[in-house]
Amino acid sequence: DALPILAFEFYTSLNAKLLVVARDAAVELLRAGAGRASHLAPSLYASVHLAAYKESCAVERGLVAATLLEAESSGEAVPLDALLRLKDVAARQDAERAVFLSFAPKRALAAYAKHAALDCVQGAARLRSELLGPLDDVASRDAPSHRLHACLGARPSRAAPRVSAESWFSHSSCRVDSLQALQQDLDDLVQDDATRIR
Repeated sequence: DALPILAFEFYTSLNAKLLVVARDAAVELLRAGAGRASHLAPSLYASVHLAAYKESCAVERGLVAATLLEAESSGEAVPLDALLRLKDVAARQDAERAVFLSFAPKRALAAYAKHAALDCVQGAARLRSELLGPLDDVASRDAPSHRLHACLGARPSRAAPRVSAESWFSHSSCRVDSLQALQQDLDDLVQDDATRIR
């Protein structure tokens, strides 16, 4: 069980280091904030956070799919510690997306609106809500949130998960592919802006 989690955590850590370098460069441009670079800086900063959001979605896709496959084979529900990890990943994704939306140029915002309206994107969000449902059940039963952590490794029920690994992977892959296309469009825009200020 630990091997896939360690692999995903290593990938995420490596990715995070690369994103920090790009983020620092964007921040320096934002601080300069003058002349022809004034348009490039916000777009670059938005691109970095979109990349972080997209990569988090890709990691989430694989990690949750592996967890669901294990649950399907055992006939048990998803462990609460896996659900807590998913909840944490979702919160970090929301933060990255919020920064992207704050700095993205209008063209990228319009493209993101189309992405968000896709059936698979809305379906992925719905599936995640279904997966996180047991956390709400435990929280309402046990009241203090710190008691959730005392249940790590526990399972909310013996029932098989309502969300199938196949459905989750399909919806999530569509979401990640759409984000990749959005990322490419924004990167092209950043490249065009960079070329103009040389």
